[in-house]
Amino acid sequence: MDILVCLLCILFTILILNHIFNNINPSIIEGATTYEEYSDDPLVLAQKNAGNIDYLKTKFAEIDALTKQVTDLNETVETNTSTITSIVDAQTEQTEQLNDAQDNITDE
Repeated sequence: MDILVCLLCILFTILILNHIFNNINPSIIEGATTYEEYSDDPLVLAQKNAGNIDYLKTKFAEIDALTKQVTDLNETVETNTSTITSIVDAQTEQTEQLNDAQDNITDE
């Protein structure tokens, strides 16, 4: 267990040092200068971002709809479970009554 803790400490130390050394002199400048196709027209980036936002909105709307369906399905399952439980209890009670009646008949 101590070896695992030491390995994790070393790993985190390496990750922290890597992050520090990579950010001392960053070689990457904002996206508009690294991608040649966007360097002339910043409007392209804005339009692309707007399209991405619209796409994400539709996906979140779908997730909300699925969440509502799962909630409704969960309520239906709970209702069915209680109904089945009551039916099984009623059948068990009926079986016990029939067994008692049969025992009474055989005893006489």
